[in-house]
Amino acid sequence: MTLPTFQHPVHGPIKLGRKPARTDKRTLKLGKYLTGLWAPPENSGYAGKVPAFPMFGNDELGDCVIAAAGHLIQDWTANAESLCTPSENQILAAYEDVSGYVAGDPSTDNGCVMLDALKYWRNTGIGGHKIDAFVSVDITNQAEVKQAIWLFGGCFVGLNLPITAQQTFPGINGCPVWDVPQDTTGDGAPGSWGGHCVPLVAYGVDQQNHAGTQLVTWATIYDATWRFLKLYGSEAWAILSKDFIAANGVAPSGFHYQQLFTDLSQIT
Repeated sequence: MTLPTFQHPVHGPIKLGRKPARTDKRTLKLGKYLTGLWAPPENSGYAGKVPAFPMFGNDELGDCVIAAAGHLIQDWTANAESLCTPSENQILAAYEDVSGYVAGDPSTDNGCVMLDALKYWRNTGIGGHKIDAFVSVDITNQAEVKQAIWLFGGCFVGLNLPITAQQTFPGINGCPVWDVPQDTTGDGAPGSWGGHCVPLVAYGVDQQNHAGTQLVTWATIYDATWRFLKLYGSEAWAILSKDFIAANGVAPSGFHYQQLFTDLSQIT
């Protein structure tokens, strides 16, 4: 079954592409590891150092999971040392490997599972970049999501988008905003549009006292309210990558890579 293309009023053609979440009982949960530690600051964000987030083919293909990985690589490298942007060919090559997509055969463009992508990212790499570990995050727990963004440079999130998310209107920061509609049945029901994957790259409270997060999708930064994430979030992951570590072994958030990696290795 080929993934349908939606003609967005702002972005033009776009696709979704996240398959339903798959669980693994061996997966470490961030909440159990960080209980009582590293209280996150009120505001945190890293996307400001990235001049542009590419589409990475998500206008024509359901490669949102791999595109989100590419955006995280940009986010990490721009803040740790110097910006590195994977090429679209590298993103598409990873999508082919993870999903089974065959270039030129639309019937094979069916999206992929985030856990499959994470394992591939750790073992093989995406665009020459490997990750070292990943832990699941409770998407309904605001504190955990904040810890993931602040400590690890972003949160890898799966959404069950409603049809109402197809509507675009400017938020308080001038970005498109996703919020919960008045009616959460029908077009407002979780998953009525489909599954999508995005990186959360910031959170905080603005000068008008509006709280929420920022995410990247379809080459655009979106605002999203916490209630939107709580209702439409399906899965979330914090990822440990050397791309977010400066030459001195310390992340922009202040944690020491080797100490955290050793602790996670012992647990997993």
